[in-house]
Amino acid sequence: MRKSWWWTLPIVLVALYFGINLYAERRVQKEVDNAIAEMSSFADVQYEDVDFDLFSRKASIKGVVISPVGEERRLSIDRVVVLKAKGEKTFFTRLHILFMGVRVESGEAGEKVAAFLDDLGYEPEEMKADIELDYRFKPEERDFRLKTLTYRVKNMGEISLSLHLSNIDLRDDALSLLLSFPRILIHEAKLSYRDDSLVPRLLRAMAEKRGISVDSMIKEITAEVERGISEEGEQIAAEALEAFRKFLEDPEEISLIISPKNPLPLARIKRARDPAQLLRILNFRIET
Repeated sequence: MRKSWWWTLPIVLVALYFGINLYAERRVQKEVDNAIAEMSSFADVQYEDVDFDLFSRKASIKGVVISPVGEERRLSIDRVVVLKAKGEKTFFTRLHILFMGVRVESGEAGEKVAAFLDDLGYEPEEMKADIELDYRFKPEERDFRLKTLTYRVKNMGEISLSLHLSNIDLRDDALSLLLSFPRILIHEAKLSYRDDSLVPRLLRAMAEKRGISVDSMIKEITAEVERGISEEGEQIAAEALEAFRKFLEDPEEISLIISPKNPLPLARIKRARDPAQLLRILNFRIET
């Protein structure tokens, strides 16, 4: 009898897992449907399926199509994956989400983008973007950290932003947030671009349009940068221009970074009149 119980235990546990997982999946689907219903006034949203894994607590939505009301274009997403989501019903204090296989279909803007990509030698139908958003907000401390907001296209490039702000309450309405804007403190920010093939293709397209070689095109651009360096007496700006020149010659990765010694109110940035002084205050630099 006892042996029989041990043999059936794994079956019971598996059945229990799938039962709970199915319940959770239906609950997630209900939340998705409610969110879509709230968007119905400005966009039509369709999806194929919702999946939820109880162990990883990862929810995913497959085959999402968003069609803004009154527009021809539509946004298609192969999969939306919610890795972490905590907080209030109307606002997440912790969110990590992936949008995989994002592309804009139809519409004049989409056709222009497709033509531009085709000119650069890409296959427009294969150019899908992956977007990652990962942030944490502590309401009590009024502290917001954007770990990453990344936009990447395979075989093309990737741009990402990280940011740390304080003295901010993202739960405020839009007007209150706007009025508090000057008092928000910035601790650091980093904007990075990693190139896979876009910059060389852009240089080649520019060179062909001018009827010159790629090397000549690079020399013209770097000469312009050199003139900017010689005319700019501020050391920080000169170093930044030099870093840009190096990236242009050997495009891999370039980052724009600000990290003031002390948290800086955004109002201080707005009031700045001397660009060189502002660069020093922000501790601005470009790294390659």
